[in-house]
Amino acid sequence: MPGWLRLPRWPWYQWLFLGLALLYVVPFWVVRYVPTIDGPCHLYNAWILRHYGDTAHYPMVNRYFELLPKPFPNWLSHLLLAGLMWVFPPLVSEKLLLSGYVLLFLGGLWYLAGAVDPERRWLAYFGFLFVFSLSLQFGFYNFCYSLGLFAIAVGYWWRRRDSLDLAAAVKLNLLLWLCYFAHIISTVLALAAIAVLWLASLRRENFKRRLLHIVALAPQTILPLWFLSAQGSTIYPAEAGFHSLWPAFVHFSVFFGLEEQTRLGVGLEVVFALLVALSVGTRLRHWRQRPPLPPLAAAPAIGDTPGRSAALPAGRREPAAASDLGFLLLAVGLAVLYFVGPEGMSGGSLLKMRLAAYPWLVLIPWLAPGLRGFAKGAAIGALALLAVLNLGYVVHCYRQLVTRLQPFLSGLDKAESHTVVVPLLFARFGSCSRAGYLGHTIDYVALAKDLVDWNNYEAVTGYFPLRFKEFASHDTYTVEATPGDVRPRELMEQVDYVYCWKIRPGQRIRRRLRNTFTLVAAGDDYELYQSPRLHPAAAGQR
Repeated sequence: MPGWLRLPRWPWYQWLFLGLALLYVVPFWVVRYVPTIDGPCHLYNAWILRHYGDTAHYPMVNRYFELLPKPFPNWLSHLLLAGLMWVFPPLVSEKLLLSGYVLLFLGGLWYLAGAVDPERRWLAYFGFLFVFSLSLQFGFYNFCYSLGLFAIAVGYWWRRRDSLDLAAAVKLNLLLWLCYFAHIISTVLALAAIAVLWLASLRRENFKRRLLHIVALAPQTILPLWFLSAQGSTIYPAEAGFHSLWPAFVHFSVFFGLEEQTRLGVGLEVVFALLVALSVGTRLRHWRQRPPLPPLAAAPAIGDTPGRSAALPAGRREPAAASDLGFLLLAVGLAVLYFVGPEGMSGGSLLKMRLAAYPWLVLIPWLAPGLRGFAKGAAIGALALLAVLNLGYVVHCYRQLVTRLQPFLSGLDKAESHTVVVPLLFARFGSCSRAGYLGHTIDYVALAKDLVDWNNYEAVTGYFPLRFKEFASHDTYTVEATPGDVRPRELMEQVDYVYCWKIRPGQRIRRRLRNTFTLVAAGDDYELYQSPRLHPAAAGQR
């Protein structure tokens, strides 16, 4: 048999990991729409990028939007989606993007755990319970991608920590730049993680060589500093106190985006706590049984075996702290940052939810329970069982949520193509989703009909690839956060349709809409109003 046809000789748990990873993309493909909050908005704006300049077929794109060609974070998912849409339909492109995220995230954890010790790769099974997180349910596609890139960047530096030559430095910089264009938080924290591990593994014999790392990674400060200067460094203090942050942290709340997933939280806590206890016991035995170290010899020459104890004199083992204590200290430091950090900064929000993920991710490589044989197989089996149960919950909830999306989307059937629509949503939550599921779902219809979503928050923030043109610039906060405060007379000259979801009959905004707009469609939960500016003659006959 030719060599390229031979299967790699992986251990059984590595084949099982790969099989589960492929199964974990299934939830995106068993439903027509992926029920997230901001996901449709990202897809919609990538669709605008894809068709920008095609005024013959998509006149609204160039009329209302302009490109913002600056090196902001958040470019990655938009470029990937726009590129995929050259070949695939938008809905398929979104599913491919999310499938890539799953494989990148799980592969990143596998790589990071194996970078410390190949025998610890199986600990990446924890990642299956982290995939369908609260961040994913919010639709933070760029941030989700950045987590996988964060793990790979830190793992790559660790592997090459004693042999970071020019080629390795270039690769590491490319990884971190890619991470920046996904999300700035993961880039900054990857640099912070490398700094902590750099100090934890610093020794007298490698000190001069390690100084070159500072020079090699200096270019990574340019884009984050530029972003802070462009967006400002305004900090939004956190309102939640320790009493509410602590339970959310220790119960892995950030990793459960769906209500039914939280049932697995107890099982995850028990397995994680047992492995931490076993790891502490392993460290204690190691320190008690370690042999005395001989005196240090001269520093080795550049070019020794990368990333291992070859950088040490003969007969001297690499200190346990170089791998174990460094990742533990890093996890503790990131946990402290979660508790004392702000809720938002430089225009970004929900920072706590993002920060809560990193301590657990970097703690995984530190775990060394010392399990062998049957005990190791049992631990892998327990994690795999939790992963399968989690997958079943996600498929069930996604199907249930998408069933609820159908009547919402059908309410826009009578909206004409090439028009401007503003959604006023008075209910966003439903069973299953902890984050809601109707935030920007209207954009699935908008990209199919070349509509302008007046609630396109990306186009008003100033740190996404495009924005509204000056004549269409407006504030989307009231539309999204307090739709009852919207003034219909002001909307009348700006939009063609107002789409209301679950508006109550007695609300004042409903009476105002009926006085200024024409009701053209209605159902049990929706009402579609048409502006007089679209058909003035018909409005005059009303």
